[in-house]
Formats: sequence, structure tokens, C-alpha cells
Amino acid sequence: MIEKSRARKLSERLEKLSPEKRAAFEEALAAEGIDLWALPIVPGGDLENQPLSAGQEWLWNLFSLDPRSTLYNLPAAMWIHGPLDIDVIPRVLESLVRRHDVFRTRFTESAAGVHASVSSEANIDFAVVELSSDQDSDAAVRALWSESFDLRTGGLLRVRLIRVAPEKHLLAFSLHHIIADAWSMNLLMAEVGQLYHAHAAGSESPLNDLPVQYADFARWQRRWLRSATATDDLSYWKSQLAGANADLGVLGDRLRPLEPSFRGGVASRTLDVKDGSALASWARGAGMTLYAALLAVFQMTLSRVGGRTDLSLGSSIAQRPRPETENLLGFFVNTLVLRADLKGHPSFREALHRTHASVLTALEHQNLPFEKVAEALRVDGSDGPLFRGFFVLQNVPTRAVDLGELRFAPYETEGPGHSRFDLTLRATEQADGAIALALEYAKDLFSASGADGLLSRFARLLHEGLAHPDQPFEQLALLEPVAEKRILKAGQEETRPITPSLLARVRDRAKASPLSLAVGLRGRGGQRGQEEQVGVSFGDLWHRAGEVAVVLRG
Repeated sequence: MIEKSRARKLSERLEKLSPEKRAAFEEALAAEGIDLWALPIVPGGDLENQPLSAGQEWLWNLFSLDPRSTLYNLPAAMWIHGPLDIDVIPRVLESLVRRHDVFRTRFTESAAGVHASVSSEANIDFAVVELSSDQDSDAAVRALWSESFDLRTGGLLRVRLIRVAPEKHLLAFSLHHIIADAWSMNLLMAEVGQLYHAHAAGSESPLNDLPVQYADFARWQRRWLRSATATDDLSYWKSQLAGANADLGVLGDRLRPLEPSFRGGVASRTLDVKDGSALASWARGAGMTLYAALLAVFQMTLSRVGGRTDLSLGSSIAQRPRPETENLLGFFVNTLVLRADLKGHPSFREALHRTHASVLTALEHQNLPFEKVAEALRVDGSDGPLFRGFFVLQNVPTRAVDLGELRFAPYETEGPGHSRFDLTLRATEQADGAIALALEYAKDLFSASGADGLLSRFARLLHEGLAHPDQPFEQLALLEPVAEKRILKAGQEETRPITPSLLARVRDRAKASPLSLAVGLRGRGGQRGQEEQVGVSFGDLWHRAGEVAVVLRG
């Protein structure tokens, strides 16, 4: 423990030191047993040359690979009902842009690396769109969300006020992930309400001044990454993920393409209130969180469908390490790679406890940015992604949006139609105890019916696990009763002859008539231009196919 006053003085002193003296001072603090994580974030730095956080650097690298991608656009929108004063909205947006430096930030790459620059100008991409129906508003919103951002020029906030009727508007936002996360979007909506309420009444902003900006956090994080604690965290993750396989083992409806399109769909289902409440109650009684319980059920479902007992999923946490960051907009979210251990035929109960224990251990090392973990594993020879599946429990605190006399309502949509991973399960606990599930799937691999089937298996496994918690999870029923009956009935039907596959027919022909022509080409050639026929016999074709198969297998 360290006194707040001393901790702040140490942070301020670090901020003023040269890089060489700062390194020596950090070593002295470490020798004293002071973790840099305990030191507060303080303002400072050159607005024209700010460092990027580890997460921002990762997103910059992804942008550099595909500047036109919209995968990392963050969408948000809300309906506004009532007598909206449209002229107040630009002033609200200007107050927001002045308040948060990230809205005035652009990114520049040089020989020294990438840095962020904060402009003093509050340029805002805002427009009012006049429409005639709610249906047209969907197209307008999707058009906004489908526009890519250029991180080099800034302007990473776009806003459209869509007017459907005199007292019905849709306020839509599009931001790049490099300046915001889910917590930030919730905060953004709350501040819009507070600012509108004040400015419509002719008052100044009621919001307290921010003690720091996002770039101050980035400098603070960079310093911590040089600490012994960060090194220890990295050692844990390298050991934990050694030999991990990103493949979920779940066979999709289509073969994986060489280049993913990232087109996505969403399958939805709401768990029975009884099962949702029972799982939450069971988890509390066992001393675990609903997050860990739902994650475990997802892992078990994937294991049952894909046959793997060792699989990895990504999961995001809203990491705001210091109280100074609570009201900041920025990219604070971190990703944890959670490796399931379902070996040895554990019961449903045991599987939940294993996942709970692994989550607790991962959280002890959550401060190290995922980007640093992935970077270290690539250096050690790891190739490819660390996970292809993702799990999220939507529990970002909801902030009240006060628009005075106006009423607001959430804009319900499935999003821009992207999928960064093969499968992403988003769970939301509702007020009545029910749990809403949204399974985002890659259209390159899965059909809508295939995704629906996975959600159905999740719900069935959960139901059976709650009823028989001490039974091995691999023995629990996975299909709905109707589907089980349909399969059993099909198995009792009269057998029908199966037509031999093309491969079997070629094999049999090669054995019976190896010299007969399999593939031929007729044309004119030779010195006299006579008609000739060239081709491959069935025996030769089978032999060549075998040689290719040996190469492909080895």
C-alpha cells in the first residue's frame, strides 16, 4: 500500500523525467516494492506526439493491413420522441468533442513508430437526414455504419440525426474502435442527454472537468509494461497457452475459404426463465459468477459438437484500471484467452467449477494487454489466431439518458452484419431472470439453421445439466425431444441403397479397366494437322491422384 499523496507525487515526478532517468527511477521503485499499477494517472505529454496504448497499436496494425475495413466500427443509435430542438444538437456535439481528446485525434506513422496527435479544432461530421418512414431509417443507419474511417486524417466520430417525423428522430453514431469501447458508448449516450438538457435551457455544460485524457492512460500503461509485474503476467500467459489450439472443432456448413469475407449473421434465442434463474441461483450458491457458468456451458456445448476437450475462447473485459478513467472515452477493453479443460469426462458440476477456477486465475493476470500476449507468442513461433470463438456477457452498466421533456428508446438492430470470429456468443441477463442469447456466426462457415442448432444444443445441455449436475456432461442429452424422435424414426425406416461416391467409382473402374480412357482431348496436331486424341487412362488417373494425396497428407 502507498499513500495517495505520495503516489501522486511519484507519478508527477516520473512524468517530468527524461527516458533515461525515468528507467532508473522505475527500477528504484521496484526495489522498494512499489508496483507502477498502484500509481495514479496524471496529465502531461505533448499533444502533437502522444503514444498509443497497446490496444490502439494493435488496431493501427489491422488498419494498415486493410484501411477500408469497417470491422472495427462501433455503432450506436437511439430514438428520440418529442419536440426536439435540432439546433441544439451541434452544440452538444461540439461540447463532447472539446471534452474528449480522442474525438480530435489522428494517427501518424514515421520512422520512430506510430504516434497520436490531438488537434485544437473541433471538426464534427454531422448531418441531418430527412426521411419519410421508419423503414428508410434502417437503410440510412446502415449506410452510416458501413463507411470506413481513415485513422491518418482523424474525424473518427460521425453523427447523423435522422428525422422521420416532426417529433420522431433517430440519433445515430459511428465511431472507430481505436477511440472507444462498449463502456464508452454507454457513457457517450449519457453525456449527450446531460448536455442537451443543459444547452436547450441555455446553460453551459454541467459535466465536471476530466482529470486526465486517454493519451495520459496510454503513457501510464507503457510505463507499467516495463514493470516486473507485467513480466510475470506474460510468463503466466505463455505457459497457459502453450500448445493451445484455436480450432473449435465444430464443422460448419461450408468449407473455410482462403480469405475470410467477415460477413456475419446472428441467431437469437431466449433461455427459459426457469433455467436462466436456476443457473444464476446455482452459480451464486456455488460461489461463482453467472459469467463463468454461462462460459462453461458454451465450452461444453462446443466440446460436445466439435469433439474437443481442450479448446480456447476469447472474452473481453471492461478494464478501467484507475478511477481517473471511469468517465473517459477510449479503448480500454482487454481480451482474455480462456482455455477449457474438459478432459477426463467431468460431470456438469465439475466442468463449471473448472471453468470458474480458470477464470479466477486469468483475472489475476488480466492487466497485461492481449496484444502483448499475442506478440510474445508469435515471437516464440506460434502461428495463426489464438482463438476462433468468443464469449461476452453483456453487463455494461446502463446509464440514464436525461433528455428533459423528450422520451428516448433504444434502436433495435442486429448491427452492421460483420463477424470477426467463427462464433461469438453474447448473453444478456434480463430483469425477469431470463437470459437472452445472440450467436454471431461467420457466414463463410455457417448457415442460419446451423447457428440455430447450436443455440438449441446450448439450451438443451443447460437444462439437462441443471437437472443432472453430477452426470458426465458428455452423457447429457443434447437434442430437443422432437429432434430426438425424428432421428430415431429415421433410423427405423427401411434402408435404401447408397449410390457409390465418385471416388469409389473411379477406384473400381481403375481396377477393372485400367487402360480405358478417363479424360480425353480431341484436336488437330502433328506435322500433317491430323486429328489426334490425347488423354489419361483410369489407371494413370488413380495413380496420379494417389501421389497428390501423399503430398497433401505429408
